[in-house]
Amino acid sequence: MIVAHEVTNIGRRSFAADLDVEVSADALGKKRLTVLADRGYFNGKEILQCERAGATPLVPKPLTSGSKAGGRFDKRDFV
Repeated sequence: MIVAHEVTNIGRRSFAADLDVEVSADALGKKRLTVLADRGYFNGKEILQCERAGATPLVPKPLTSGSKAGGRFDKRDFV
């Protein structure tokens, strides 16, 4: 659900800035939010900023292993 948006010509801002947590929380009448983002937003500093802004981010870690492309096993093959 999109509850807040902004148009900008800046190519890539921070995760917390893109979410605009405070505006979204006000629009929903909530103090804390849980937000989802894709792997491209996984960054420790930005996730911390998001938490400090009052949101719990759910962001999967990126798949950085080249093993699968090389025909070998990678982390996804193990439980």
